[in-house]
Amino acid sequence: MNKLHSLSVLLLSSCEFLAIDPLPVNFSSLLILDLSENYFISSSFDWFVDLSSLTTLNLRSSNIHGQIPSHLRNMTSLRFLDLSNNNFDSPIPDWLFHMTSLEHLDLRSNVFQGKLPNGIGNLSPITDLDLSDNALEGDILRYLGNLCAFQVSKFSHHRQGKSLEFLNLRGNKLSGSFRLGRELAFSGEHIPIWTHRKRNPFSGKIPISLGGISSLRYLNIRENFFKGILSEKHLANLTSLEELDASSNLQLTVQFTGSLPYISSGVTELDLSNNLFRGSLLTMLCQGRTNKEENPLQSLDVSGNILSGELPNCWMYWRELTVLKLGNNNLNGHIPISMGSLMWLGLLHLHNNHLSGDVPVALKKCCSLMVVDLSENEFTGNIPAWMGNFNGKFRKMYEFIGHDQEIIYELGLHGLIFLNLSNNHLQGKIPVKIGAMTSLESLDLSMNRISGVIPQGLATISFLSHLNLSYNNLSSKIPSGTQLQRFSPFSFIGNPEVCGAPLTNDCGEDGKPKSPVPDNDDTEDSGWIDMKWFYLGMPWGFVVGFWAILAPLSFNRAWRHAYFQFLDEMKHKLLGVSCIHVF
Repeated sequence: MNKLHSLSVLLLSSCEFLAIDPLPVNFSSLLILDLSENYFISSSFDWFVDLSSLTTLNLRSSNIHGQIPSHLRNMTSLRFLDLSNNNFDSPIPDWLFHMTSLEHLDLRSNVFQGKLPNGIGNLSPITDLDLSDNALEGDILRYLGNLCAFQVSKFSHHRQGKSLEFLNLRGNKLSGSFRLGRELAFSGEHIPIWTHRKRNPFSGKIPISLGGISSLRYLNIRENFFKGILSEKHLANLTSLEELDASSNLQLTVQFTGSLPYISSGVTELDLSNNLFRGSLLTMLCQGRTNKEENPLQSLDVSGNILSGELPNCWMYWRELTVLKLGNNNLNGHIPISMGSLMWLGLLHLHNNHLSGDVPVALKKCCSLMVVDLSENEFTGNIPAWMGNFNGKFRKMYEFIGHDQEIIYELGLHGLIFLNLSNNHLQGKIPVKIGAMTSLESLDLSMNRISGVIPQGLATISFLSHLNLSYNNLSSKIPSGTQLQRFSPFSFIGNPEVCGAPLTNDCGEDGKPKSPVPDNDDTEDSGWIDMKWFYLGMPWGFVVGFWAILAPLSFNRAWRHAYFQFLDEMKHKLLGVSCIHVF
């Protein structure tokens, strides 16, 4: 190996090394070294001292503990350094941020702790910086201006004008706020990807200068303490913006407020959920739109706000939508006909609003629907018989249902998977075709006025894991099979004429409950009414009885003396009996 004095590239990734001791090789010409994805139990990195010409070092996922090897500080030409997915558990040394040639620094998924060194502002040539998923503290935003504006250093092999393109800070304990008067200056062909989420309590107002980053493609500032108004002034010039996530800035009393911003033509994902946006969806979705304009928006989430008004009738401009979440607002009116233009829509959340009317036939044209949640509204009429004719057409989508359970919908799953129509005013019968939805995993029709029998087809849906038909006007026996009997009785309660397992109320030969079924709830209510008057009469009875005795004694002196004399005689008699027993 001594003959390898001219070696410039050495790739030893995934070689299952347990240790790598100093090698008898002259590495003075080595430029690229990759030791990633090994499992070093114990190693000495003293031989790094000779790697002064190294430009790329990859130690990713190599089970390295303790501190960053100090000999790295001699690598003055280093431009790419990846130490991610190890077990470094010390503060980040200040000298690391004085390596002014670094363009790519990845320290994610370690146990780095303590405050960020002041020298982080010296990394002006940096283009990719990932400090995510550590335990770092300190004010990072005070250095953000230096990181985003390139300054030519004495190591002038960098291209002038190159600046920060990727920044990931999530999963730390970082803090700070944007300082007014110190506006951010961004340049370059690419832009930062900000993911300030998970435990980073950033605060302050979003500077207007953010809107000057014309090449910004991804912006994620969710789960922070940002306050003020996120308006068109912040977003109007972001012509390259594809994804925006400003959700969950609800901590304390600081939230995004105001009207929803206008959506730029290049946006593909927009998440403004769980804020205090108010007003109508009309301006954001309809104003100034034409069919000639291409809108690539695929995911829109404005749930958990204070939006009001009717659903706009301009969904024909948003034909690429696959995810639409408008739940937990104050929207009213009917579902518009134009929503039938969303043929690629796979997930529709309209729950907890004030929407009314029938479930429209227009939704039948949304042939890719897999998840439909119309619960907690004011819909009337019957459950459409055509529900169940949806066919999944898109390759993959993600949705969190319940307790952070991730479900992946792949090509080939045909029909609805999740259907929630609970807490409405629906009536009529459950469609027989609902049993043909063989991919159905969750069905909730509770808290409606649905009548008739439970379709036999529900007992044959093998994937059904959640069912709630409670508090309706259903009747007859629960269909027997391998599915329905394993559900909790709570899935069927509130239907007095339903019987059979899993309920304890058995069915007779005629398929009706053996025990008598009250015509209505009057008998139960009458029992409560009787008890209510009993409890209400108790204090008044006590007052009347008490004064019936004390009032005559108060006004008749002879009666009063006779009463107390009687009490004295009774006292002496009782004491006499006690004395006889004692002696």
